[in-house]
Amino acid sequence: MTDGNALRDRLDGWPSLPAMFFDQAGRLGPAPQLWAKRAGSWQAQSWAATADRVRAAARGLAALGVRRGDRVAIVAENRPEWL
Repeated sequence: MTDGNALRDRLDGWPSLPAMFFDQAGRLGPAPQLWAKRAGSWQAQSWAATADRVRAAARGLAALGVRRGDRVAIVAENRPEWL
C-alpha cells in the first residue's frame, strides 16, 4: 500500500472532522500541534492540550444551550484561541 492509499484509508475511516481531530490528538498526544508567540517567544501547544481546550469550549457552548445541529460562528484572527 502506498502512503497515499494509507492516508485515503484513514480519511475514509473518520466520519467527521471532529472525529479526525480527536483521533489525531489521541495518537499524537504530547507532540506540538500549534505554536503561538507569547511574551516574545514561540511556545508549543500539544495535541492533547488543544483537545482539552476544545472539549472545555464545547462544554461551555453546551452550558449556554448550544445543541447538536445548531450553528455557531467564530469571529477571530488566526490564533490558538480560535480552536
